[in-house]
Amino acid sequence: MVSKYRFIYTRLATVLPTAFISLTIIFFLLEIVPGDTADVLLGPGANQQDIEFLRKMLGLDLPPHERYLDFLVNVVKGDFGISLATSRSVNKLIMEALPVTLTLAVSSMLIALLIGIPSGIISAIKRNTRTDLFVSFGALVGISVPGFWLGMLMLLFFAVYLKVLPGAGFVNPFLDPIEGIKHLIMPSLMLGLILAGFISRITRSSLIEVMLQDYILTARAKGLPERIIIYKHALKNALIPVVTVVGFQFGALLGGAVIAETIFTMSGIGKLIYSGIIDRDFPVVEGVAITMVLTFILINLVVDLVYMYLDPRVRLG
Repeated sequence: MVSKYRFIYTRLATVLPTAFISLTIIFFLLEIVPGDTADVLLGPGANQQDIEFLRKMLGLDLPPHERYLDFLVNVVKGDFGISLATSRSVNKLIMEALPVTLTLAVSSMLIALLIGIPSGIISAIKRNTRTDLFVSFGALVGISVPGFWLGMLMLLFFAVYLKVLPGAGFVNPFLDPIEGIKHLIMPSLMLGLILAGFISRITRSSLIEVMLQDYILTARAKGLPERIIIYKHALKNALIPVVTVVGFQFGALLGGAVIAETIFTMSGIGKLIYSGIIDRDFPVVEGVAITMVLTFILINLVVDLVYMYLDPRVRLG
């Protein structure tokens, strides 16, 4: 019990330093981006007096260390400032976009898990058979296919030719389940099928490795049914690397869904940060980056706790 709580406290103790270092990197990376925000906002025809006035109003004339301290204070207060492009609160923009990306990421991950884990288990059980070859080939295709190409193909086939699915937009599935699911099918399949290939291959290789362990051979020698050996003894340990992949890929989905959101015109986090970069809207870029960093840190913490459940030996590491 003591080691369990020590493990949790140790992981929690790493959260603040990791967040601090990540926020510092975000700030100074944006500081060294070439160009001047005031020049971009006012355009090429602006005079120097107007540029200097805007720089002072935005606080861009302050020394870097003062801007850095203001940045940290605002982050602690949860205030990401005002968008330079839209004059709206960055917090509100993120709160509007985050549910879209979260819904897309969760639905994509569910598809990936429902396809990847069962196919990986079947492939491991039927190792070196035609079934294994077929599943492995399908996983390789899923990994190799470019996401944007798959999305455009789905859009062309299901939305343009068959006209059975909407090709753009987002509807909250909690408010309108039928329309919400229709709008999620194509972008979720686009991301989920690619992730399913990774998960399937990791599940297969991990389960095969576990099945060769001594305790599995002992269980077989005792006459336990193969189904009990696989699902009760082997699978739990085999899922540890899968949890790692799922955790990192879910974090990547939150920040990397920009392709799906662009193809299917979904106003999520990915599209928001893309617009912020194009418009040099640094408050938006900083706010989204900070949100993604903190979310990723939280996901890693959850992954560590799941490790502890799957393999108690991890607590002693």
